[in-house]
Order: sequence, then structure tokens, then C-alpha cells
Amino acid sequence: MLSGAGMADYDASIIIPMGEGDRPEGNFCEAVEKQTWPLGKFEVIFISAELDSRSMAAHDERRVPGAVAMRHIRIAGTVEPDLIHRGARSARGSCLIFLGPDLLPSSHFVEAHVAAHRDRNGWGLAYGVSLPHPRLRPGKFTRWTLPGEKPVKDATGDVSGGETVSCCGNFSILKERYFDAGGMPGGYFTVAMALAALGGRVRKKGGSVFHVPRARAMLWRSTDLDTLRRWMYLRGMDLYALKKDDQDLHELLCRQFQLDRLRLIWMLDGLYRATREKICRESPQDVRVLGAILERLLIQDRRQGYRDARRHKRPAWNPMTAPVFTDALSAEIEEPTTDRFGGL
Repeated sequence: MLSGAGMADYDASIIIPMGEGDRPEGNFCEAVEKQTWPLGKFEVIFISAELDSRSMAAHDERRVPGAVAMRHIRIAGTVEPDLIHRGARSARGSCLIFLGPDLLPSSHFVEAHVAAHRDRNGWGLAYGVSLPHPRLRPGKFTRWTLPGEKPVKDATGDVSGGETVSCCGNFSILKERYFDAGGMPGGYFTVAMALAALGGRVRKKGGSVFHVPRARAMLWRSTDLDTLRRWMYLRGMDLYALKKDDQDLHELLCRQFQLDRLRLIWMLDGLYRATREKICRESPQDVRVLGAILERLLIQDRRQGYRDARRHKRPAWNPMTAPVFTDALSAEIEEPTTDRFGGL
């Protein structure tokens, strides 16, 4: 067993890889302190990569009696899957809950994740559901701007996303099981594909990947064009890397993203690439304005990442650059009076 899977001081640890310039305060801390799970029985770990090791300091820790224990750990520059793994090694909780830095947890978030593993006797990778915050400004660039990322309603009306993409900012696993499975797989730049490989390992060991509808989080922050393009390019590179861990899933995603054979639209994308880049940079960064132009640019970035990985090229985008996030909540939009999110 890998180091880090020792005795637990808490029922759960929420691990959050931070974006550029993020601080562990404000809306997120307020959401954490509204959890239905006892505040003294879980901790929050904020973990960030410092590109300049000289600026690193010992981790900060806040512990108020009766409140949530919070730590901010700074490490030398690295990729997001490694940040999550470092957070897991430092965790003092028996259940590891991973939350994206652009998501706010619902009030039942910790309770739902912890209870799900206890109900299933602990051997599985659980993923929750992400929903737009009721005050999220329309048109903003978010993780859902990425093609194929936005959660959709299934036949029962429940809102969920694909296991390998939409859940990458909201998932959990028991710490002991995480290290039994080898931890977060190496060789990936993005959480989405590293999580897909981890899910494959869990299944091979007899576990399952399952959905927890009550483990809900709200998307409340927007990002910028460069972050979106870097995400898509690096996911393309990771998709090729997935071939070594899960050949079947690799082939499935290649067909889904139309990477399995040469297509005429690829040549058209190449002809219009420079024009699309210029339009996206010079126009208002609004999904409603850019529409298909932005989507084709991002799809082309993903395809370019896949091709570069197949040709063993160095990444065209720096994989250690932290994402940029901005509060995208509007004070002019009123929150609903009914609890349409089922326990937020």
C-alpha cells in the first residue's frame, strides 16, 4: 500500500486544487460551514502549486473549536492530478472528497458522499452532480463551455454528467481504497482523464463507479479563453495517454470526439483557425455571442493535443499553469424561493 493511508482523524477530507491567485475564503467557506455533517468531523484542504519555489511557505492551518479545520498547502509547480494526489496523502479523513475550485458544495454535500460509501461498504468511486448556481450570470465562460462537459438530464429527470468528464470536479473515494488502487494515475495533465483511469483501476479490483444524486455542487465561477483552450488541448493529450490504461475507453472516446479517422471538417477547421482565434479574442467573451465559432476552436484544440501526443511532441500549452477563475454570480438575479436543487 502507498504511504498516506494511515489512521483517520476525521470522517472526510475535502480536497480542492486552487486556481491562480485563489484564496480560501468568502463564498466557499460560508458554504462549507452550512454542511449538515458535523463541522468538527471533516476537514478542508486547499492545495496550490507555486511556480516559484522561493515563494512557498509552510502550510497554513485554521482550526476553531466547533468549526471546520482548514489547511492551505503550497507545493512546487506541478499538474492538477498530482496536486490532488498530494492532497490525498496529506488528508486526515477516511473519505476523500475532491471538489473543483469553481464549485460550491450544497448543504448535504459531505453527508451524501460519506453516506454513499458506508452504504456500499466502501469499495467504489462515487461521483456527484454539478448544477448552475441560480445567480450564475448567463453566457459566461465556465467548465461547461467545453464541448461534451455540460451535465444533461437522463430519462428519470435526474441531472448527471459523463463519468469521465462532468464528474471530475465532484467525486469521492475512501482513502484506504484510493491507495489500494495506486492513487491518482501518473502521466496525465488533467483530472478528467486521470479520473477515468482511476475508475478503470477501481473496476478491475472489483469495485464500482457510481452516481450519488444528493452530492450536489453549484457552478459559481467563470474562467477565461486561455484556460478553456489549455484544458481542451491537454485533455486531447491525455486522451492519447489513456490508451495505455484503458484501451476500450480510449477507443470509445475517440469515436465520440471523432478522432478515430481523418475527416473533411478537420481541413476546414485548419483554414479558419486563425480567423476564429482573432474573433474569440477580440469579441466579448460571451458564449451566446461566440457560439459555434468558439466551439469549433475548442474542438480543434482537443484534436491538436491528441495529435501532438501521438507524435510525442512537447505540450504546446504549459500544463503547470493554474486556471484563472472569477466570481460569476450576479447580485441582480434573485435566488429561488423554493428549493429546486433538492437540499442545497
